[in-house]
Amino acid sequence: MMRRMIGDPAGHYATLGVAPDAASAAITAAYRRKARILHPDVPGSGDADAFMRLKAAYDVVGDATRRAAYDRSARAIPSVDTSMMAPPAAARGPRLSDLPWVVWAGLAGLFCLAAVMAVLQFSRAPPVQPVATVRPFAPPASTPRPAPQPTAVPAADGAATHYVLPASGDITLWRQDSARDTYLPAGHAAPFTAVRALRLLPQRGLVEIALADGSSGDVQAFLTSPVEPGAGIVDLDWRGVEKRVPVTFVFSAADSFADGTPDLLRLHSVEDRVAFRRWFSALAEDAAGKPAKELPPEIDDCAALLRYAYRETLKKHDESWLEAKELTDRAAIPSIKQYHYPDTPLGAALFRIRTGAFHPDDIADGGFAQFADARTLMQRNTYLVARDVRAAQAGDLLFYRQLEQNSPYHSMIISGENAGWAVYHTGPSGQTKGEMRRVSIEDLEHHPDARWRPLPENSNFLGVYRWNILRDAD
Repeated sequence: MMRRMIGDPAGHYATLGVAPDAASAAITAAYRRKARILHPDVPGSGDADAFMRLKAAYDVVGDATRRAAYDRSARAIPSVDTSMMAPPAAARGPRLSDLPWVVWAGLAGLFCLAAVMAVLQFSRAPPVQPVATVRPFAPPASTPRPAPQPTAVPAADGAATHYVLPASGDITLWRQDSARDTYLPAGHAAPFTAVRALRLLPQRGLVEIALADGSSGDVQAFLTSPVEPGAGIVDLDWRGVEKRVPVTFVFSAADSFADGTPDLLRLHSVEDRVAFRRWFSALAEDAAGKPAKELPPEIDDCAALLRYAYRETLKKHDESWLEAKELTDRAAIPSIKQYHYPDTPLGAALFRIRTGAFHPDDIADGGFAQFADARTLMQRNTYLVARDVRAAQAGDLLFYRQLEQNSPYHSMIISGENAGWAVYHTGPSGQTKGEMRRVSIEDLEHHPDARWRPLPENSNFLGVYRWNILRDAD
């Protein structure tokens, strides 16, 4: 015999909208689906009371042990499994023709007697019966009692740390979110945990409490550390409690990408990476727009343009710098905040010239220098993004290798709002010093000399490269 479970005496399964035999995954999915609708933070559909009931139901049936106990307490009703019953065998039933004639005679006499009595009964006038008074059933009336008032809770010393629902089984802790005027789940406390009641919140149905041991849970905080070692004081203000915490920052030799650039040199914030790209391409554009005689003397080839724009980008762009560079029209572009050249974690020697991952000894024994040629800049200070120029962003680099030239490695700087331009220095040629040029990517793709076209099928085009200090973004 099979038994069918009628298993929801407290309505937990109904609250969640699932059957009592639903799988754990289905219960969890139903809870999350309803929580996204009923959570007090959801505008329009949020309902703190309904969310608390939903949470209480899930705390029971969402836990395997508690659900099993809940199901055992449910009432079971047996039912018959008709599938196990065999159908009756076909057999010949009794027939009227099998009755003897004596029985037939008796049945005829009874029929006649019944007909006579029916005629006599219906020929009489019906007696007048007293009308009965029908009164609706009602339970005994009881004297109405006033609704019970919340028990007053005396105030106690100490600040509130949590809120709880009275008589809700296991203790569910809630925290107040004053900014959004709501309460958020903050965890659970074991049964019989000692608490100190402070006051009732009748409009919320909560009791404000402080944990008896004075704890108030853990608060996770994140602190952005500077790149230079040192010490300082961090001021913390949490729920009206102020703390001053001494913090020591130590040197880190981490090199997350093993590319030779230490993490302390990489630009960690989005704002700094964006500022780097804007200034690096702007400085290249500015150099391309200057007459040859006004060009900074150090820019004498393509690699020199990269080194110049790199160092100047990392400087603090205050009023005096903007005036000296005649770039006051670029004042809206913010400076990089992480550090300023030459006061960087590596000093003035910014360019990696040694292979391998970073080691602290690299700083003092020549692992970095102020000079690097185009090949070293490509191999030690940048990384390959793609061989498709459409993947380039402003501030990225294009590298070429022309084996038939004295300086086979050449570079260009991607610029423009849509990364639609390339800026470069031609380098010296014969008796000339070379010149700055600015060309659109579209024109470059159709350059008369196929060796300079930034196309995947051009073996002289090495690809789009990006500075290592921007690598956190990838």
